[in-house]
Amino acid sequence: GNKLIMVHREGSSIFIWNEIPKKDNQLPDVVLGSKVVFDEWGRSGIGRVGMNNPNIATTDGKRLIVSDSGNNRILIWNNIPTVNQTPADVVLGQSDFDSNSPGSSLDKLDNPMQVSTDGKRLVVADQSNRRVLIWKTIPEKNGQPADFEIKIINHSKNIADLPPTAQLSLIGGVYVNNDKLFIGDTGNNR
Repeated sequence: GNKLIMVHREGSSIFIWNEIPKKDNQLPDVVLGSKVVFDEWGRSGIGRVGMNNPNIATTDGKRLIVSDSGNNRILIWNNIPTVNQTPADVVLGQSDFDSNSPGSSLDKLDNPMQVSTDGKRLVVADQSNRRVLIWKTIPEKNGQPADFEIKIINHSKNIADLPPTAQLSLIGGVYVNNDKLFIGDTGNNR
């Protein structure tokens, strides 16, 4: 729609404008994070409201989904918030909103950097684990594990033929659209 959503990574906040600004220095309509700050740094937090180094925000026009990298989790709001400090509805990568330990199973994350949705599926680039996690439907429960992961991309049919660069490295972006998945494998220049 007409909304503008911006991540203030170092300030651990998300800024939402209900309409694209038409003048300089127009403040956002909604601020998400543990404190409403515009010019301060390092206000990290945890829980249903706080964030620690959020990296990417995405939306399908209804939901807001944020990679909260420093807390090793993904936060999902079932509706794009219209009020400051609106608590998230769902957390992925952790069993609850107060945990932030890293992990490598399908229900844990370690430094999730990128996130994308097409309104049906959810795709997350889990940076430290060098993988992309896929949920076939948008998760509705805390700690819901991914349906599967992608760690190796190669056209060889024989696993023994895989070169060392076959494993994803430094995933620069993920994007899902029209039943296609795009992965920026920047560590392998592809």
